[in-house]
Amino acid sequence: MHDSLRMALFLLVLPLSVAVLSIWHRHLRDAKRLRLREMIHAERMRALEKGLPPQVNGGTEFDEWFGAGARPQRDLARLRLLALFVGLVAIFGGAGLSLWLWVVVSWRHPGHWTSMSWLLGLIPVLIGVGLLLFGYLSRGFARLPSAGETPRDRGGDDRG
Repeated sequence: MHDSLRMALFLLVLPLSVAVLSIWHRHLRDAKRLRLREMIHAERMRALEKGLPPQVNGGTEFDEWFGAGARPQRDLARLRLLALFVGLVAIFGGAGLSLWLWVVVSWRHPGHWTSMSWLLGLIPVLIGVGLLLFGYLSRGFARLPSAGETPRDRGGDDRG
């Protein structure tokens, strides 16, 4: 097999396999959450059948861990901060990977097809740029509430 074809196949198969594995991981995590929700629902139904009063505002560890009743504005603000943080880490990590691949591979095998492997580091750099762009563009939609601020202060209602 020709070297450039082998490299093209590698660059195609690697991201696809990572994508498939990440989708599979998310599916397993969501299935676990669904089973936990079903278990809590069944427990609440058994309590109601026995005549016990339902819990107000959830009150379960599930609600605390998975954010039942969480505020979308606050979640978006946290997501924005997470995107900014992960974006910076991805940019510097990708730049470091590119530099390492360039130094290690290009200097040992000049002119070989593997001397272009430093381009793999551009993938996390571009992902980081996209995350920073998301964080920059979403800044008007999301901000963390300041201490003592209520939804009414921000123009919202108290249900929130």
